[in-house]
Amino acid sequence: MSGTLVLVDAPNFAFRAFHALPRFTSPSGEPTGAVFGFATMLQRLVRELKPTHLAVVFDPPGRTFRDDLYGEYKATRAETPPDLVSQFGPIREVVQAFRAPLVEAPGFEADDAIGTLARMGEAAGMQVWIATGDKDLCQVVTDRVKIVDTMKDRVSGPREVEEKFGVPPRQVVDVLALMGDSVDNVPGVPGVGEKTATALVQKAGSVEALLEAPDLAGRPKIAQALRDHAADARLSKVLVTIRYDVPVGPLEDLRVRPVDTAALRALYTRCGFTRLLKELPAEEVPAAKTESRVVDTLEGVAALAAALRQAGRFAFAILGTSREGMRAGIVGIAAAWEKGAGVYVPLGHSPMLAPRQPAREAALELLRPVFEDPAVTKTAHDAKFELLVLLRHGIRVAGLDCDPMLAAYVLDPAKPNDLESLAIEHLGVRPASVADLAGRGRAAVSFEAIDPAGTAPHACETAGAAAALAGVLLPKLAPEGLDGLFRDVEMPLLGVLVRMESAGIGVDVEGLRALGAEFDRRLTGLRDAIYEAAGETFNIDSTRQLQRILFEKLGLTPGRKTKTGFSTDAAVLESLAAEHPVPARIVAFRALAKLKSTYVDALPAAVNPQTGRIHTTFSQAVAATGRLSSNDPNLQNIPVRTEEGRRIRRAFLAAPGCRFVSADYSQIELRLLAHVSGDPALVDAYRTGSDVHARTAAEVFGVPEDRVTDEQRRQAKVVNFGVIYGMSAHGLAQQLRVPRDTAALWIEAYFRRYAGVRAFLDRTLEDTRRTGFVRTLLGRRRPLPDINAPDGNLRNAAERMAVNAPVQGSAADLIKVAMIRIDRALAQGGFRSRMLLQVHDELLFEVPEGEESRLTELAVREMEGAIQLSVPLKVEVSAGARWGEMT
Repeated sequence: MSGTLVLVDAPNFAFRAFHALPRFTSPSGEPTGAVFGFATMLQRLVRELKPTHLAVVFDPPGRTFRDDLYGEYKATRAETPPDLVSQFGPIREVVQAFRAPLVEAPGFEADDAIGTLARMGEAAGMQVWIATGDKDLCQVVTDRVKIVDTMKDRVSGPREVEEKFGVPPRQVVDVLALMGDSVDNVPGVPGVGEKTATALVQKAGSVEALLEAPDLAGRPKIAQALRDHAADARLSKVLVTIRYDVPVGPLEDLRVRPVDTAALRALYTRCGFTRLLKELPAEEVPAAKTESRVVDTLEGVAALAAALRQAGRFAFAILGTSREGMRAGIVGIAAAWEKGAGVYVPLGHSPMLAPRQPAREAALELLRPVFEDPAVTKTAHDAKFELLVLLRHGIRVAGLDCDPMLAAYVLDPAKPNDLESLAIEHLGVRPASVADLAGRGRAAVSFEAIDPAGTAPHACETAGAAAALAGVLLPKLAPEGLDGLFRDVEMPLLGVLVRMESAGIGVDVEGLRALGAEFDRRLTGLRDAIYEAAGETFNIDSTRQLQRILFEKLGLTPGRKTKTGFSTDAAVLESLAAEHPVPARIVAFRALAKLKSTYVDALPAAVNPQTGRIHTTFSQAVAATGRLSSNDPNLQNIPVRTEEGRRIRRAFLAAPGCRFVSADYSQIELRLLAHVSGDPALVDAYRTGSDVHARTAAEVFGVPEDRVTDEQRRQAKVVNFGVIYGMSAHGLAQQLRVPRDTAALWIEAYFRRYAGVRAFLDRTLEDTRRTGFVRTLLGRRRPLPDINAPDGNLRNAAERMAVNAPVQGSAADLIKVAMIRIDRALAQGGFRSRMLLQVHDELLFEVPEGEESRLTELAVREMEGAIQLSVPLKVEVSAGARWGEMT
């Protein structure tokens, strides 16, 4: 049998992807990093190796023969992180969608099944590829069996294995046996590391030969260790030897079958894997058909404006020089008001391609009245971009009635809401994409470099699809109780965000450069101090080198284990700080380096050269909770609790003659919890202005409220907020570094004090299990499809989200309403003050001299009155010339 057999070590890749990739989450908030890494790897293997046979091998549940042989086998391994366990189900879905056989061999590990299948494939004359990063499988390598590691772009045949271990593949098992394995708790021989083990095997040839003549070691200490631990060495060799006699099915069962593209598309959509979705073959969906007409004279533009006014309603789309609203120039505008037809006005194409175009300013002046007329209703998909571009060109759009992206987001925040996905789902057509028109990657061209005859169909299809989607989506809102949320919150907020993005915020570029130079000096000092304390130089960013320094050279107490060794994450390093200065310095080095790269270096580059200010983009239709997010750059995550973070915030400065005013909701989520739960004690605490955290501390610690210490109050604060996020006793214990039993008693005491909260949480879970979704105070829905999942980890994650979503989502709704009220009041009051940023529960304003007291009064009034609750809302105000110097 000829052909190519690919064997995938599923546990290895899942574990490595989980630790190597950022913490991706799906639109519904579920962790998906390992799923993404695994799917990417499998897609790449199939594409590049073109296997005729394929198997994805998992570890089976239950004990293996190694556990029976050695009771301590893998006994020191930490439990698999819950966020990884919850991803095994979707990973199996990926395998099933690829229609790849899923192999498990009860009583054996995945490595044994892989080794057996590899030998079977080799015997059948096949080229065998083992996809793994596990060193144990190097013993299986032959001329026909090779290892491919897609995460490191590395292929290992016999030569590469010998270069790595110093011995040919057949002797790798002897090296592994002698050196042992701390991750799997294979004992090995004390004092024998990888280099020594290699030298010993090179001399003796095998573990057995070495144990018969231990003096071959050449070092008395090692020879004695071999004599004293001969039984451990023999046991270790059995433990690390891969079996080739595992009962697995015939190779014929592993033939590659066509991928279930529909299943992959559904899974990738659920997980939010936009990039992988684009790599899938196109669905058999008919292309959208819109007749397009190019208007290239001012007379034609005037006639278009008259036709739009007469129609009373139209959809529009703008082609820009970029997708950055504050930088994009207008290449062309499309409008559609009749089904299947649209008009395109070219305004910024290359003169060589379009010598006949209306003068841009004159054309925009002709279109301005109809765009600014509120009686002419308008539709645009992802309208914030269009509105921002037009605002920069002097047109203030009025009468925007629908953004299909926002309508789709309100109906189901977990689904994709890009135009193409919505058109396929709701219209059954595929509009031409930007990539179809302009190309992809380096080959892509800008719109202005395309003839108007080429851009017109795309632009008109975009406008036409937006109009058609509005007709489909708007009628669905009211039956679901979502019409008010869409019309009274999300659509009005869109205009508020346009004005905020347009305003931008000032930044002290020279101050940031000076801060960057200071951080560079501090990083150099920290690096030198780390090298001095470690006794050698090494790559601080290399996990493997850091593991060697901390746990081998310095002999520090290791924490939890990963597939590649002991963890060196922040929590582990902080726990080791008391043992040696190196871990604490590395924590400080990492934190400072991240601040410098993420903010100090990046913020000056984000300054708009035309305005001299930074203009973030607020994403309105991304977070499943309803919260806004900030990107390019992200101004919501600038740290505030550290001195370095505060210094970065101090780089943001108000315009000359202005000051910043910050209005921040106080304990908004706890106040909302009091309202939705109706708990008498919690409601009373806020109505009487009591210190809620002190009250909780008094109950938890059994002391009078006036005797509560600062530390007890701090711990009670964690308990109060932890309840909102569904924190378990284990999670609370980890965060407060107390025994789990203690944390459980504190949670029990909390619910004894606030029994109404417990009843609310139970009621919420019961309702969610019945309906499959939760709602906020304003009716926003968050679907939780895994609330009744058989997989306990998926179900637990969904339950945590069910508990949190009504409160966090209501907080998001509340501040959106407040923003709309304030924006309206600023306009009605003739204020020159501008709302600049929304950062979680805080709003930041830039206020001219003479308006500060009025603005403060307005902001507090509108925020505290945004939604009427059973408890009072409280807003705290501070002001200053720089964001980081507010008092």
